[in-house]
Amino acid sequence: MAGTPELGRLLALADEHGAALLPLGDPAQHGSIGAGGILRLLDRETDVARLNEVYRFSGPKAKEEAAASLQIRAGNVEGLNFYIENGRVFAGTRDKVMDRVYVGWKRDIDAGKSSLMIVGTSEEVSALNARARADRGTAGAVARDGHALADSNTVSVGDTILTRNNDRRLRMNQGKDWVQNGDLWTVTAVGPYGVMAKHHGHGGTVTLPLTYVDEHVQLGYASTSYGVQGDTVGTSGSVIDPDRSTWAEAYVDTSRAKEENRIYVVIDKPLDSSGHTDDEREQSIRGALEQILARDIAPKSATETMRAEQDATSNLATLLPQYDHARTAALDPKAIERAEGAVRAALPKELADRIIDDEAWATFAARLSTTTSPARTCRPP
Repeated sequence: MAGTPELGRLLALADEHGAALLPLGDPAQHGSIGAGGILRLLDRETDVARLNEVYRFSGPKAKEEAAASLQIRAGNVEGLNFYIENGRVFAGTRDKVMDRVYVGWKRDIDAGKSSLMIVGTSEEVSALNARARADRGTAGAVARDGHALADSNTVSVGDTILTRNNDRRLRMNQGKDWVQNGDLWTVTAVGPYGVMAKHHGHGGTVTLPLTYVDEHVQLGYASTSYGVQGDTVGTSGSVIDPDRSTWAEAYVDTSRAKEENRIYVVIDKPLDSSGHTDDEREQSIRGALEQILARDIAPKSATETMRAEQDATSNLATLLPQYDHARTAALDPKAIERAEGAVRAALPKELADRIIDDEAWATFAARLSTTTSPARTCRPP
């Protein structure tokens, strides 16, 4: 997720000290927030090492899910079949899917599994985190008193938290690791100077200063798709919206969990209110998922953008509209009148009015005028 300027500074630093820079990542996942696209460019145009087998998934259908995840990675809608046919896809209004993703998460947590809820906005993250903490507090799994976080939630002993910023000064695990963006922790103590937490991976402990907690810590029961990239849990449930979710989001969200990845699709218009059949409902859900896989908003590198602009100068998709615009601008008003007369003479009034009132009429008239002009200059062959 590093941007091009950051990679440029790293490369310059490596060159200065005679070191090698080895970029690592998946160009099909979320890219950088700012200027980026360099990883995709390297993947397409240079000799890079690629990992071709998926080892993340477990369970009786691990191979099928691994194959489906690679299809989703490629934007292939056939990859949706695995999730639909195995009961991994649920749909409903936003309120219903938000409730259902929480119920599924709580069921897995109560069964002793590690699980994550993945949603689209920070507001949804905060709301789900608050609900999770309230339920865990009622059950006695977390203390009621604690330290207030930036989103108005509270962190207490027993809570799961997510760190959102790298800090190499905060070291643990005998100095072999440090606090990193995206790490999950269990809080073991909350004091006047910091929060002590145990790492979910290797079990190392660290005390996070309150200055770090106030700026870079959130409860870790729910997160955005960007926030969980790189995480691995037992199960996950992701809420995706056909109006805003993207192909990269669908790919990341369906590959975070080893045991089960569930998809909750927001369809704000209830599908059953008009008596739709199950087949029509499934087609609507599939259509929503296909719409998401077709939406790619990943940043393009400067090189790709420059090439696209250069290609556009000789591309018919650019030249034809420019040609039509020039012809329309230079067209004699009398020629438009003749074209209008020809249309009205040939078609019923209602249809002729629709054509002439259309925004494309001027372009159409420019072309039509070549066949309605009363005088032409004839040249011998």
